[in-house]
Amino acid sequence: MRIASKFIAAVVALSFAFNLVWEYLHLPLYTGYEQLGSGWPLILWATSGDVLYTVLITTFVVLCSGEVGPWYIRHYAALGVGGFVVALLVEYKAMALHTWAYTTAMPTLFHVGLSPLLQLTTLVPLSVFLAQRWARS
Repeated sequence: MRIASKFIAAVVALSFAFNLVWEYLHLPLYTGYEQLGSGWPLILWATSGDVLYTVLITTFVVLCSGEVGPWYIRHYAALGVGGFVVALLVEYKAMALHTWAYTTAMPTLFHVGLSPLLQLTTLVPLSVFLAQRWARS
C-alpha cells in the first residue's frame, strides 16, 4: 500500500510539474481563451485539468491491464494512446464550443493543435514511467 500511495503522489507531482511548464511555454499558441482567464490562474487551471486526465488515463490502463507493475512497453503505449485520444476529444470540444482558438503559429493535425496532442501523448507515459521508478526506490 505504501508503494501505491507513493506512486500516486509521484504521478500527480510529476504530471503537475511537466504540464505546468508545457502550459506556460505553449500558451502563446492559443487565442480566444479570455473568458477562461489569463496569466498564472489560467495556466494553473489548465495544468490541473492535465493532471486529472493523467490520473484518469493511468487508472484506466491499470484497471484494463489488471497490473500495477512491472509495466512493459504495451502499458506505456496504452498511456500514450489514451493521452492522444483524450487530447483530441478535449480539443474538438473546445473548438466546437469556441472555448479557445489557435494562433497561426500553432501547427495542426486532424484540425486540432499539435501541441496539446503531443503534450498528453508524451507527458502521461513519461510521468507514469518516472513515478514508477521513484516509487520503487
